Amino acid sequence: MLAFKRKIEEEMNCWFEESKGGSALLIEGARRVGKTTICEEFGRKHFGHFLIVDFSSAPEDVLSLFDSLNNLEEFFQKLFFFLNVKPLPKGSLIVFDEIQHCPKARQRLKQLVKDGRYYYIETGSLVSIRENTASIQIPSEEYPIQMFPMDYEEFLWAVGKEEEAQMIRGLYEKRQTPDPNLHKRLLNTFFYYLSIGGMPSVVAAYLETKDIAAAERKKKEIIALYQNDLRKLDDKYGTQTKRIFDLLPLIASRQTFTMPLTLFGIDPRTSAFSNNMDKIEESKIFGVVHETDVIEIAHSAGIDVTRFKLYYSDVGLALCHAYTKDPNDVRPFYKKLIQGELRTNLGYIMEGAILQMLSASGKKLFYTSWSEEVEKPDGTTYLVYFEVDFLYGKYGKTQPVEVKTGRQRSIASATKLRTKHGDFVRKPILICERPFIDFEDRTEIPYYMTFCL
Repeated sequence: MLAFKRKIEEEMNCWFEESKGGSALLIEGARRVGKTTICEEFGRKHFGHFLIVDFSSAPEDVLSLFDSLNNLEEFFQKLFFFLNVKPLPKGSLIVFDEIQHCPKARQRLKQLVKDGRYYYIETGSLVSIRENTASIQIPSEEYPIQMFPMDYEEFLWAVGKEEEAQMIRGLYEKRQTPDPNLHKRLLNTFFYYLSIGGMPSVVAAYLETKDIAAAERKKKEIIALYQNDLRKLDDKYGTQTKRIFDLLPLIASRQTFTMPLTLFGIDPRTSAFSNNMDKIEESKIFGVVHETDVIEIAHSAGIDVTRFKLYYSDVGLALCHAYTKDPNDVRPFYKKLIQGELRTNLGYIMEGAILQMLSASGKKLFYTSWSEEVEKPDGTTYLVYFEVDFLYGKYGKTQPVEVKTGRQRSIASATKLRTKHGDFVRKPILICERPFIDFEDRTEIPYYMTFCL
């Protein structure tokens, strides 16, 4: 598969330069987001020699080596022998890929790091990593980072549009509104990103074939892989994560954004609910946004665990799973999307795309909602419901974000939030189809500029 430039490389470089082998790097993320590939590229760039130990397919002889590390010389001798590779020189890199399949290897990292002869990187899927830590002691010599599907800027790098990415950043930094023709072209490229998504193998399939149908087939493979992983999880823990995943198209079609847990009888007051939520969040297959009633920065302190919104982790998978069940629909559907002719049912998809890009930049997102009683001229009252799509912390304040599609441009909820909480809330950002405009009461930015935030 093609190797793409990824932003996580900056974090990996910092670990390499600062730790000097004094800690192991742990890269967590959903399957197929590119963890193994980025480790291979990192090994080629920074080390003369490296070895990837794939625990998902390693023989029992290799797995059993980690039962005890009484003799490190003997351990490494057997490790290289069982893997049929030459011994690595000192200072090389060893990657423990899919570490969740060998929890004892993770526990032994304290000894391996202290030994000092090699650098270590671990990779794994959160859905399994946290389920395999109950019986082991997590090493303190471990530096964890998250890996997500490609954001839009990474996508532009991958498809050979680096100059377009630089142009978008330049427009944002100069607070400049592009001319209509340029804006239309930039928007068109962004809709290509929606149709393909940020899973590296899907992007590679499209670049190799220039066929949206080939990319769609790759997306369906990943969806089937995720469904199989979730089914195994449910069989083991009695959860309903696969059913929840399969209900996401229902949310997309109804534009409801919230998960109707009552459809399968999960009471939020029970341990079954918390167990399902734990597995959903750990998998990283879902994008989870919790509601909070604390606006003064400490958003997590005000979480209501029973109120949340669920999205797909990748916008390309979302469109595939929710809208293109029939192979004959693939090309007509994406043609309409890319040409800007598809206007219905995009609210959920667009929020998910914005969530994907903001999460990839390290932002922890929440949302908030409330209702207020309003009096009519005749003295009767009625309730008005408000909801701000996303909140995150920025420079000691709360940044509200509204996402709109089509001609929508109301930011009534974000404006009301700022009125209620004053200096705690920054000027709202409206992410929409229109070009960049900085107003007194809000900043409007186009979808394609989200990665600049």
